[in-house]
Amino acid sequence: MSKSRIIITGASGFLGRHVADLLKHHDCAFLLNPASSMNTAEQGPQVFYSVEDLHKEFPNVDVVVHLAAFIPYGKLDEPSDSFEIINVELTQRLALAYPKARWVFASSVSVYGHCEDSVITTKTKVMPNTRYAASKWRAEQLVAQLDNSIIVRFSSIIGKGMKPVSVIPKWIEQARSQKCMSVWGQGARTQNYLDVRDAATLIQILTVDDLKGVVLGVSRQEHSNLAVAQMIAEVLPSEIKHTPHADDSGVSYDDHITHERIGFIPKFELRETIRDMIIA
Repeated sequence: MSKSRIIITGASGFLGRHVADLLKHHDCAFLLNPASSMNTAEQGPQVFYSVEDLHKEFPNVDVVVHLAAFIPYGKLDEPSDSFEIINVELTQRLALAYPKARWVFASSVSVYGHCEDSVITTKTKVMPNTRYAASKWRAEQLVAQLDNSIIVRFSSIIGKGMKPVSVIPKWIEQARSQKCMSVWGQGARTQNYLDVRDAATLIQILTVDDLKGVVLGVSRQEHSNLAVAQMIAEVLPSEIKHTPHADDSGVSYDDHITHERIGFIPKFELRETIRDMIIA
């Protein structure tokens, strides 16, 4: 495979680290937040902390993989200047700097908001209902204006090394420390989970594929909260307690035609991912 010059933003993040590893045989440069914890000494000299410095050194690149984002877990609708500065303005500055590059942009299924469709596809109407989702939608609109861009709307990306801010790592910790998991209602709500290794593979595929527009970064099936808790309990024997809340049904996602077109087949089943997270 011939080498390409690739810019990866957010390469120190959960998804970014996996993407950077898959693309390490290319001529990669990283655009990082100055507060990044990435060990730049191990990553080589091509690390930058501003678009201006990056563009000065590399005025022409083949691919921009834009993963950097402000995601305040649990506070997605609380006011913050970072929604505009990081999610929108950074995207705009990069788009102005590299309008001719192939763009792969990581977005989120949160742009669909509280959609009434039982099955979400790329044709489903976008109705962002949080500040985070609205900022990702505005960034999408900037990327969509570029000649050679693909937007990936990811579902819940999970895996070993993720921040303990979402339900699965929280349940794993509860099961490990308390021998008990607290499940909302009867646990009927469904969610789509995609292993971070599969998410990174999808990004890798799209750096060389000519697909444009929008693709869903989702796995092939959804799992109920109860089923997820039971998978955890298989490895960490623990009690499942139900809270007195009403369940909603959740939604399903379908983009199998596009996945077949580009040859994307998620490799990791949720049970395997959960086991990897527990034994990490």
